[in-house]
Amino acid sequence: MYRWLFKRKYDDASRNNDEVNGSLSHEGSKEKLDNNGRIHSIDDMMKLEENGGASSETESETSDVATFSDGGTGLWTQFGQMFWTQPSRRKSSFVTGLDSWVPEDCEKVLAFPCNTINKYTKVYPIYSNSTKDSSFSVLVDATPLAKSKQKAAVNHLVLTIHPNAGPNKNREFSLSLYRSRKVTDVVALCERCRECRKLFRYFPRGKENTIESLSQLCCPEGLTPLMIAIQQNDEEMVTLLVSLGVDLMQTTVEANNVLHLAACTTPSILNILWNALEPEQKRILLNHLNHDGASPQYVAFSSMNARCLSSLVSYSKQIDPHAEPENPLISAMKSSKTTIVQLEAILKQNPDALEKKDALTGNSVLHAVAHKRPLSALIEVMGSKLDVNVRNNQQQTPLHVYVHKNHLSLVFTILGAEVDINAPDEDGNTPMHVAVSNLNLQIVRTLLCFGANPNMKNRYDETPRHLAAKNKDEPGAIDILRSLIMFGAKSCPIDKLGCTVACVHKINYISEKMSPTGSNAALQDSSAEVEKDVENAKVRADAATGAYEFEIDPDTHDINYAYVEPNPARKFPQEEAMRHVKQMLEKIVKEKEKSNIISILSCDGGGMKGIVMVQILIILQRYLDSPVQTYFDWMAATSTGTYVAGALAKGLSLPHMQRYYLRTKDILFTTWTRPYNTLRFEQLCKEALGDDRMLDISYPKLIFTTTRADTFPCQLTLQRNYQLPMTMKENLDLGFDDPAEIPLWLAARRSAAAPTYFAASEGKFIDGGMVANNPSLDLLSEVMFWNTSCQMKSESSKTEKEKRDDPKDVTIGCLLSLGTGITPVSPVDPSLFEMSDTLGMLRGIKNLTLMVLDQATATEGAPISRCRSWCHSLRIPYFRLNAPLFKDVMLDASDDVEIAQVLWDCEVYGYTHRKDFVELAELLKAIGTNKHRKTRLGTGLSTDYDEIRLSRKASKESVKE
Repeated sequence: MYRWLFKRKYDDASRNNDEVNGSLSHEGSKEKLDNNGRIHSIDDMMKLEENGGASSETESETSDVATFSDGGTGLWTQFGQMFWTQPSRRKSSFVTGLDSWVPEDCEKVLAFPCNTINKYTKVYPIYSNSTKDSSFSVLVDATPLAKSKQKAAVNHLVLTIHPNAGPNKNREFSLSLYRSRKVTDVVALCERCRECRKLFRYFPRGKENTIESLSQLCCPEGLTPLMIAIQQNDEEMVTLLVSLGVDLMQTTVEANNVLHLAACTTPSILNILWNALEPEQKRILLNHLNHDGASPQYVAFSSMNARCLSSLVSYSKQIDPHAEPENPLISAMKSSKTTIVQLEAILKQNPDALEKKDALTGNSVLHAVAHKRPLSALIEVMGSKLDVNVRNNQQQTPLHVYVHKNHLSLVFTILGAEVDINAPDEDGNTPMHVAVSNLNLQIVRTLLCFGANPNMKNRYDETPRHLAAKNKDEPGAIDILRSLIMFGAKSCPIDKLGCTVACVHKINYISEKMSPTGSNAALQDSSAEVEKDVENAKVRADAATGAYEFEIDPDTHDINYAYVEPNPARKFPQEEAMRHVKQMLEKIVKEKEKSNIISILSCDGGGMKGIVMVQILIILQRYLDSPVQTYFDWMAATSTGTYVAGALAKGLSLPHMQRYYLRTKDILFTTWTRPYNTLRFEQLCKEALGDDRMLDISYPKLIFTTTRADTFPCQLTLQRNYQLPMTMKENLDLGFDDPAEIPLWLAARRSAAAPTYFAASEGKFIDGGMVANNPSLDLLSEVMFWNTSCQMKSESSKTEKEKRDDPKDVTIGCLLSLGTGITPVSPVDPSLFEMSDTLGMLRGIKNLTLMVLDQATATEGAPISRCRSWCHSLRIPYFRLNAPLFKDVMLDASDDVEIAQVLWDCEVYGYTHRKDFVELAELLKAIGTNKHRKTRLGTGLSTDYDEIRLSRKASKESVKE
């Protein structure tokens, strides 16, 4: 908007003074000023400089006041109007030495005295290419006299002009635009000037594409210059913009048109706009409804602006007041009470309602959504048929609109569909650009957790980090900047203009050739201070990032860990196990043997907190070369972990799993009472895992835990996709059921039948977490039993061929255990367990029951210590990845704000513990993917089962065809 405010000044000056017929541009034509005998051209300026210019105090002050007085016009007079007000007479110099000519007014624009400019030292930018016509820089007096002063030297923002024509074409002319002892302030203003260099040149009329530029939306307001002028009640600016022919049909993200905005101002502004509209445009704008269903008349009424309301009513009498009826589907999407049944009825009566768009804005039904419930219902009804990336006239997707509204619930809901999170609008702004411009920390972090690219540039070559750095003094901007840097947001390239110290490329302000005591030492110190504040700042306990401390230094990739194992006795066995596995791998490579070293994965139970495991796997994936599921040969899972393990085994992507959890919470956990809809839960299981049976997953090996509750005591039951290398009878006797009879989704359903949340599966199976909420020990036991069975089978084999075909025993090279979040420890009143009276007994029994249940389903503490000790006794590297959460999150958590914080807690954990992630990734890559281990290790199933699997696969392919 500032560009056009300045443009207006230039145009006004050109209309009021016909003598301005040149420009200080690449053509180098001369710039004339007033007729008062002051400075008429560049040549006159050079002559003034040759005659001493502002070398003396009196002469400098007189010439400057004359040059930049209000009576002049043209380029230099515009400097006076924009940057300078008449200062009081200077009583004393700023400093002595080279700066003795500097007045007290730091904003006064004046020319450098003759032969002094070369004595100043350039501080910023160190590396830059000057343009042919003008350039900006920061200069400082670095003479010994200035250094001896106690106060810091004065830094000058300098505009250097290079005339391209006339007798002075090979000379330079320098202006001091601003001065300060604080170098960062001058550098920041210098970047603003470099970015907006065009404002410092006079533009001949007719050489700009004014209409196109005036129609662009400004960030972060999402408004055109005309809309801003209307909101500011600037009648003169509105008149000017309308006369330039701006587009009057544009709307805001909320679908407000110019009449909506003008309805809150004055009748005079309404008249200006109304008289500039065509008859058809008048009808469309007057009857247009915004996303709140309000017309311009209603906006005037609700704001109690009687004069504007009277004007709008009179306008309505001039045109046909009949307006087209609103799309019934859009009306339904604006209501918070719309249900799936209502949506299905509307779509049945109006099949094309979903395809209709607003004639003025191009907004679709999805753009017009105002509440979470109808959006979730529409996505469930339409499924993949719904285009969630549909664009409006400004090429904005629904996600753009929701982010601009700062509506986190709508953002979460649309992220549950296959939305393009990095889609650019017509200005190249992604949803991340919009969120950063709005300084919405929560949405910025949510988008980052779901894979938004922090380094995408808009049409103005601006990244989200650049936008955050420009607003670093605003509340929340520094936290946004830290968040972006955590995800690898890069500083701007060396030639980027308009950067602040928090974003500018380091090489641009730190010269390796200059010593710390050189002329740019102050800038280095200030820059280092800002970098420390932005990149190395420790997060406060009460900050929005949670109660975790971490350090950020992405440019050097120094690893400073918040978590370091304090006891060497715990570090030693893990280091010894890592060393042992690496030695085995080196031996295998050296002797060119086939490897039997495998990686195994354990997934805990935890309901909606299963999204923690998905997010941790996403973090781990950033350090791996292949999809994370290709590194594991054996997986054990409980409850919600069965979905994660099953999805990994089926080759589903991690973003797909994220979307599943978002959809599940919006579909299942919508009532206030338990148990939830069991039939709908089973449908979701089928949709997620398909109709495959356990047998159809040939690799990796899978174990899903469940608890059989139709006996006492209850029994842990393991559901597998493999059997031991024995006969069917022997397998059944040992509890290895036929995998051909167990659908994959049913195995997951049995394991996730949490008591009180869902009904028991088949009347007898309840949640596996009742016995093995952390199945790591069960996984280790299963691998050991497999090895002994293979050894027994090998000894019983008689021929060499039988021995070659037998499944081989395996060596565990890595055990990864994934958790669903660590609940913060909180004190408990011991009196809650006293049973001295009847009331106390009831209270004590209740609390003891909760304690027993908590320990029975524990995933932290003792289960981890036992598993770690067993692994280290076998010299197996053990990794436990689990993020500390900000609160005790329930299994049926559905609040979007809560889930957003859980995801961010995972990212903070991943950053603070990145040493563990790096070590784990290096170990997994050293062991390698399971591509060449599948055939060697086998499944233990007979040839008959291989034939069954192949026939089932062929039948599925024929059905698809």
